[in-house]
Amino acid sequence: DADGSDGPISKAFGSSAIISWSSLNATSCSVAPTSWTGTSNSGITSGPLFADITYGLSCTGPSGTVLVDSVTINMTGSPVCSYPGVTDAFYGCYYDDENMSAAELRVVRIDPNVNFLWGLGSPHAFVGPDTFSARWEGDWNFPVTADHTFFATTSDGMRIYVDGALLMEPNWNSPKVAIFPDAVQASISNISAGSHRIL
Repeated sequence: DADGSDGPISKAFGSSAIISWSSLNATSCSVAPTSWTGTSNSGITSGPLFADITYGLSCTGPSGTVLVDSVTINMTGSPVCSYPGVTDAFYGCYYDDENMSAAELRVVRIDPNVNFLWGLGSPHAFVGPDTFSARWEGDWNFPVTADHTFFATTSDGMRIYVDGALLMEPNWNSPKVAIFPDAVQASISNISAGSHRIL
């Protein structure tokens, strides 16, 4: 269940839910789309939710019989691009225009990295192809003090900031091009070990 209910339940955009489950005589259980396992759990925090989601429980009994159950959580309210603090991943905000206008924010999600090739498509069904913009922000742990080089390949412009300082902005003010240009790169010397904000 979610927050003690068999669902569906509604939660405010960006809030969390408590997911719990129990079973009788099951030998194993798993919860999709997560890596959670165990024949029971008194409560796991979902973490911030940015889109409707259905958690599916699948349990296997001693004879191999598989039983399933699910609970759905629906988001209420409008998306807000408000950085909650993300470690070693990116908080991505996707807009249905080219200017990252607040009124055109359509999707907020956690991206493990920024490495996409959408071609003639778009990042999400809520965002039009070739007329969208996106903003990613994350706190990344650098294990040792060292020089680091950042690479970017983009057709329509990108800016990269490290700890608030602009590192590069390939094609930011250039007209759209039909093909990807060569990758560009920029280096920072002697970045200290520890957490650094990449935007």
